[in-house]
Amino acid sequence: MKAIKQYKSLGGATPVECFINGLTKKQCDKVYCLLFLISADANALKPPYVKAFRIEKYKGLYELRARMVKMIRIIFYLDEEGDIVLLHAFMKKHERSTEKALDISKARVLELIQFKATISKLGGIANE
Repeated sequence: MKAIKQYKSLGGATPVECFINGLTKKQCDKVYCLLFLISADANALKPPYVKAFRIEKYKGLYELRARMVKMIRIIFYLDEEGDIVLLHAFMKKHERSTEKALDISKARVLELIQFKATISKLGGIANE
């Protein structure tokens, strides 16, 4: 089982966890259920639950797709140990939302590489 981790700014902000906690209980439960599914089953890392980005600029990034009345998306990558690191979460309102989210996610990966941010465990889900 893969661990679920998240981006954490040096100021202590955890944007993905804050986003998830701001959802309705039903939405929150569905997102945590999908996160548990992809952490437990390697075969779940493909459509319809997950989209891998093929464009060179965004290679290595994935999108978790929670389909509800509102489309919830979480951008993540797999670290060296194969654990899931959540970078950015958003409600998809139009096509440009994804590109903006990918740019934010790439910037957060760069911050992690440059030690300007850290990784923490995601609360609300069982992690090893």
